[in-house]
Amino acid sequence: WRASLGQPVSGPARPNVAGAGSRGRAPRRCQVGPHSLLAVSEPTRTASRLKAIGRRLCKGTASAEDEAIFEQYIDAHAAVLEEVSDALRGLDLAATPRLKTRKTLLEKVDRGTDLARMEDIAGLRLPPCEDWRTQDELARLIVDHFPGAHPRDRRVTPSAGYRAVHVIVRGSNGCAVEIQIRTQLQQAWAELFEKFTDLIGREYRYGAVPAVSPAAELFVTLQRVAESFAGNERARFTLQEAENMAVGVTHVAAVAASLEAARSSLAKSDQSCQEILAMLPLALAEFEALSEPSSSGEA
Repeated sequence: WRASLGQPVSGPARPNVAGAGSRGRAPRRCQVGPHSLLAVSEPTRTASRLKAIGRRLCKGTASAEDEAIFEQYIDAHAAVLEEVSDALRGLDLAATPRLKTRKTLLEKVDRGTDLARMEDIAGLRLPPCEDWRTQDELARLIVDHFPGAHPRDRRVTPSAGYRAVHVIVRGSNGCAVEIQIRTQLQQAWAELFEKFTDLIGREYRYGAVPAVSPAAELFVTLQRVAESFAGNERARFTLQEAENMAVGVTHVAAVAASLEAARSSLAKSDQSCQEILAMLPLALAEFEALSEPSSSGEA
């Protein structure tokens, strides 16, 4: 696709994969190659052309050349997805790969995101971890391994209730890969919310709010649940920090009592979260059953 955009394509088509170290030896850092997008002579021209191609694809006015460049661009992301996945395995991290579909990409372009600016065309998701502390440790490990990697803390800036830590890395061909790190609660919530929005419309993942019940009621409920889960995880993180700070002074009665009260409160919150997790699939199934007659009537 670089050749189609007038860029140099010298160098190997598939650079060496970094990160697959042997047992007992530290894995190599993933390197950005000399023909990376970060090193091309005309990045502005590249972005401009890809932006225009994305618009034409949305409008249905794309040429055969546009289609070819688009497919090559996606293929480049597929290649780097494999490369970054291999690098993570070198860190003893298994991840599930995901490549956005054409439909999803064009929906995103239609919402106003430039094709050239998308950093989540290729994605990898780590298995859910236990808590925020582990989430931070995993993010730090990945950032230290990939030069130029940068984290995005979606716990601080959630979108429609979605929370996670994402790390954006670039492979040796310059294409971005979004590595998703979720806790168990974040993963459980995200799966339920995705099922819900599959029923009412994907646009509700990106800021739209349903106005008609029962969809509106369940949407609000899911937002409150997301806040509740985040509160639980924040409390756990705060307790862990407090326990670290209290090392050596837990014999002080006031300190010990304060920590015990926090543990007791967290245990009650944990139980509440588990009850919510058991209830939500039932609520979603009930909503789906209520929606079916309406859907068949409209058809």
